Order: sequence, then structure tokens, then C-alpha cells
Amino acid sequence: MLRVNYIFAITMSLLALFFYVLSLSYTEDAAQWPQFFVVILVLLCIALIVDSHKNPNREKSEASESNQDMGKTSYVVYTIVGSILYLIILEFFGFLLLTPIFLIVLFKLIGYKSNKLILFIAFGVTISVILIFQYMLNIPIPQGILEEIFI
Repeated sequence: MLRVNYIFAITMSLLALFFYVLSLSYTEDAAQWPQFFVVILVLLCIALIVDSHKNPNREKSEASESNQDMGKTSYVVYTIVGSILYLIILEFFGFLLLTPIFLIVLFKLIGYKSNKLILFIAFGVTISVILIFQYMLNIPIPQGILEEIFI
């Protein structure tokens, strides 16, 4: 796996270099974000190389643990099906009602025990997303059955 990590890091670094050269043709303002992400990608590639060099046998020890986690595959299926269902019924029920319910169910599914923390995160994320997108960025969020309240 060590060799695969090196090949992946070098390939991604070359891809980042390509995108950096491509971004040089943009205006200075337009080039800032692509160049920022290129730098982040190169730093992550360097971190992968360093980590692979320091811990060359990590994947072998994690592979034996992954055989024990095969029963958790159903959690992934439930999460995917739940996310698709969430997206389908989002327009009808709205973001404000559906998102906390979805997050609470998701946190319970993955095994969080603290109900206070689950409620805090579910409602905190929902309120934060609404404040940022709806009010600060003026990007409409699906209101669903509560549409009359937010008009």
C-alpha cells in the first residue's frame, strides 16, 4: 500500500501543477481560489507521503479490523436510502422541519448516545444553515409547508 500512496500523491501533485498552470491564464481575482485549492492539494499530497513513510504498515493492521466491521455495511445503505428519501420529500416538508429529524435519526443510527448533544447539533446545524444561506447570502431554502411563515 505504501507504493500506491506514493503513486497517488505524485499523480495528484502533477494534476495540481496542471491546474496551477491553467489558472495562470485567469485574471488575478479569478485565479485566487483555484490556486488556493492547488496549494491545499499539494500540502495534502506531501502529508500523505510523510504519513506513508512514517507508518508504512498501517493499512495492514487496519485491514484486519475492517473484516470485523462488515456488519456495519447496512448503516451505509440506510444512510444512502435515508439521504435520497430526505432529498425527495424536502420540497414538501421544508428544510426547517425535515433537517433536524434527518440529523437526529442519522446520529442515532451511527450510535451517538448523548441526546442533548444530538439535539444541539441537529438544531444548531439547521439554524446555522438557515442563517447563512437564507439571510446572509439570500439563497432560498425549501420552506415546504411552512412557506407562509417565512414570506
